[in-house]
Amino acid sequence: MYSTAESLKAGKKHSRRSSPPSASLSIAPSLASSLRRPKGTTAVIQDLPPELLYHIVQLLSNDNLSLPHQRTSSISLSTSKSTGALPHLTAPLALTSLHILWGTVPNSILQPLLANTPFLRSLDVKWSSCEEGPTSASELSVFDGIAPQLLRLSLVHDGGNDQAEKVPAVASFLANCTSLTHLWIQDPPYTALLPYLTALNVKLRALETTWLGAEDAPGVASALSLPRMGQLQRWGLKFWDGEEEDLIEELERWATACKAKGVQPIYDP
Repeated sequence: MYSTAESLKAGKKHSRRSSPPSASLSIAPSLASSLRRPKGTTAVIQDLPPELLYHIVQLLSNDNLSLPHQRTSSISLSTSKSTGALPHLTAPLALTSLHILWGTVPNSILQPLLANTPFLRSLDVKWSSCEEGPTSASELSVFDGIAPQLLRLSLVHDGGNDQAEKVPAVASFLANCTSLTHLWIQDPPYTALLPYLTALNVKLRALETTWLGAEDAPGVASALSLPRMGQLQRWGLKFWDGEEEDLIEELERWATACKAKGVQPIYDP
């Protein structure tokens, strides 16, 4: 797993992989009350009308904070069949982690939800195809209110690595994440890595990049010299969109640069 000569010379080409699934619980409308689950469980909420979604998220309100062992702090939200707006929420949500499939959750639901998440610290956003994803900063403005409070951010472009027009919008969003410590970037548009890291206004502690393109290889070592990488403790690099034997020299430069900066390089071919 670690960057060794053997792993760098493995020369394997991998099929695309999505992130490993977290522990999750499927939520049917008749089981809304099952949201009260042990901490660490992710409730998967799919295709619910706003009225029912309202009652579910209300179960995550501060009324349950006195019973932390009975509440769910993480939800995965996909409402592709939902229309209308989320009713007004009467109390903040005890939500610390949110997973969103981009394009399936309308702003009429997302905006009131995010406006009531003062404890949210982790956000995962996934674009399910190369046609999806923001092409302007305004499309991500729904996250402006919670961006400064995020500690962990995961951006899964998933098949959108040739969508260069999406880079400025995502970079603008990253600039607003001023408390970020952990960043995971999967399958970004070609050559997007340096613009993303340059846009940061905070020093990361951990970085994970997955499915970078061969065009990004010359920049991985130099990225360690960026001002916002000065406190980086570890960098996990997984898979390449191409043959790894063609990238051995750049990967070795990256591993050497990591060690010179006191960064733990973790390479998973």
